[in-house]
Amino acid sequence: TASDPPEEWWEESQFHRYCRLFIRRARKAAGREKRRHVCSLVSNVKGEPILCCRYIRPLPPPRGLEEPNHFIRFVASIPYYSDNWQAGKDRAVDYWCTADEFLTLGWGDDEEHALLLCNYFKYRENSTRAAMTRRGTTRMDNDEDGGGPQAPSFDNDDLDPNRWHSFVCSVRNVTRMAEYWVVRIGPSVGAAATAASTGGHKRRVLLYNPTNGCRYDIYRDHAMLPLTSIDSIFDASNIWANIQQQEQPWLNEFDLRNTTNW
Repeated sequence: TASDPPEEWWEESQFHRYCRLFIRRARKAAGREKRRHVCSLVSNVKGEPILCCRYIRPLPPPRGLEEPNHFIRFVASIPYYSDNWQAGKDRAVDYWCTADEFLTLGWGDDEEHALLLCNYFKYRENSTRAAMTRRGTTRMDNDEDGGGPQAPSFDNDDLDPNRWHSFVCSVRNVTRMAEYWVVRIGPSVGAAATAASTGGHKRRVLLYNPTNGCRYDIYRDHAMLPLTSIDSIFDASNIWANIQQQEQPWLNEFDLRNTTNW
């Protein structure tokens, strides 16, 4: 689950006030002031405000679980338990654990699962690009489930349209509750392939429920997708708020460089 930070956080520094302004502008641009959950400041286990981007770092999966199907199942096997404790009247505070804290505890809720899974994907993407560079290969294959052979690049902050990128996203489930999932945005597809594989959209997009390991192709599997919206996306470098008027994820475009949509 997800909730907005306590009011007193916003006044602690100029940066915190900027985070609040960013959220207000994003919700206003989306035209749904009270519905979009835009992640920015979160609470660490000490109750201190911290930017959500700081939780994203490439992490190697456990030995023997290097393949995506293996580490996806590993993350999903960690017990789910909500830490959204009641901190006051009508207000809940969600505490975010680092990957080390999460694995030490042995349980967590959706954001801990999503962060760990995203970090494993990030590590695989970086390792694959390094291996491709050592071999001198520049051709990219459309590996949809692990960031397999990709165009070599070491700039994690770019949005190269020729390779896969993994992010954590805040979503709304069918009960309108906010959760955290992992979204992987794939390479741009050619005009001929677009209509067949993405329903006319420009990118391949995969969504992962980190607590049960289910994967959804956002355009092919939209009839089974148990989500009503994707509100925001973040990685180690940035936060993107979804300001598209269409709420349904399968009606959204996922080119994060397009500032009219993100």
